[in-house]
Amino acid sequence: MLPGDSQAPPWKGGAHSVEESPEIVRKNLKIEKTPILWLTKVRDRNAVSPTRLEFLLQTMVDFMRKTDDPKVIFLDGVGYLILENGFVPVFRFLTTLKDYTALYNTVVIVPLREDGLDEKTVNLMYREFERMRFQS
Repeated sequence: MLPGDSQAPPWKGGAHSVEESPEIVRKNLKIEKTPILWLTKVRDRNAVSPTRLEFLLQTMVDFMRKTDDPKVIFLDGVGYLILENGFVPVFRFLTTLKDYTALYNTVVIVPLREDGLDEKTVNLMYREFERMRFQS
């Protein structure tokens, strides 16, 4: 939903995984209740190391299971996850996450910055996952 849009979003809950600190994200997006996980090697209450893919997956699946209502997860930082883990483990993580979304009425949005990825990787990602296109 865009700022100023009066139509309610179709989901009831949301979660974010981001590369910035949760306090900055909350302030910039003006959100209060949405759970935010910070992908970082810094030890913090809401931080998850980018190398802990299994823990990150389980945390997201636990969020999905909380309710039958539609949910959305915004997973920012895939490039960071690839840098820390390599492409194959992150691709497996994302495909497993995608499988869970079908079971638990969840949409996962993953911004993909092509400039840091090779063409083969980008093509594989677009072949496996639905691509959202935004109108300007």
